[in-house]
Amino acid sequence: MTEQETIDYEELYANFSNSQDFSNFDILVTDYYLPQVQIYFPVHAITLGFMLFMLWSLATNPYLHSRPKNLFLISCFFFTIGAGYNISFDIGYLYLRGKTLSVQSCSIATRFMKNSLSVTGIVDAVDRYIAIFGRKPLRIRWIFLLYCLFPLIGICGSIYDVFISTNWITSDMICLITRSSSTLQDILLVIQWITILTAMVFYLIIYRKLAKHTKMLKLLNPDLMTQERYYRDKQVVKLFFFSCSLPIFLVLPNMLVHAVNDLFGIRHRMVTLLSWVLLDLAIPFIWVVYLVFVPSIKNRARDLCNCAPQVTNVSAFTTPAQSSTAI
Repeated sequence: MTEQETIDYEELYANFSNSQDFSNFDILVTDYYLPQVQIYFPVHAITLGFMLFMLWSLATNPYLHSRPKNLFLISCFFFTIGAGYNISFDIGYLYLRGKTLSVQSCSIATRFMKNSLSVTGIVDAVDRYIAIFGRKPLRIRWIFLLYCLFPLIGICGSIYDVFISTNWITSDMICLITRSSSTLQDILLVIQWITILTAMVFYLIIYRKLAKHTKMLKLLNPDLMTQERYYRDKQVVKLFFFSCSLPIFLVLPNMLVHAVNDLFGIRHRMVTLLSWVLLDLAIPFIWVVYLVFVPSIKNRARDLCNCAPQVTNVSAFTTPAQSSTAI
């Protein structure tokens, strides 16, 4: 770093301007984020291990017919990628901590290590809607491409942020100055919320259609997940609706913390930290729901753990009189 590029951070923040180019300025990756990582890392590590176990369980699951198995596998695969992003960010920070980087390099590292835009509920909702109201469900390859679409949007946003955007922010917890567009981040957040709410609307429409026009399914083997059951069992639709809406309930504490900070200027570091941890738990929570309430998945997990399978015909969402529609 040349003498002209040496900066006084207090003076910089006092006179901060987006019009200045900070690309070549050197900054130190400080220990500010370390307490968070010390809590995040074990949570993210356990989540990744759990998702890898679920991926293995689904790939070798004899209780799932071909299409439901492929759909669960694709969904689990992208959730696992999200869990991998989370832990790679923690490892990346621990590696960079104490090192001096240019603002541009630090911006690239932090933007591409963060979990890219991931919206999975809308893909299944669209496929299920087409299967119920159309002639046949989407092809598997199109479903996979739709799953890829949203992370690619997030990656394109990261590319714009660090290579094209001329905006600079000082609110990043790792880099004292970061090249980033706050407007773009707001747009990506709006996309996530729109897709979640749209998926919920789709599920409500699907459930109403099934409740009115579909007779109760007669299950020869309640432990198997067939294609017909996957799409037309009302209890399965309820489960997916719950899983789709779960992130909304987990993000509410985080939104409340930010609202209190913005309105009253009150910020407690531990409260903020716990709200982010709760949000990160969305990934394992969703798959714990599948593991607990889908016998086809639960039985295979028991097999892998060398536990004696205890098959039940009744879903937690049904009464004994409705047991023939158990998931």
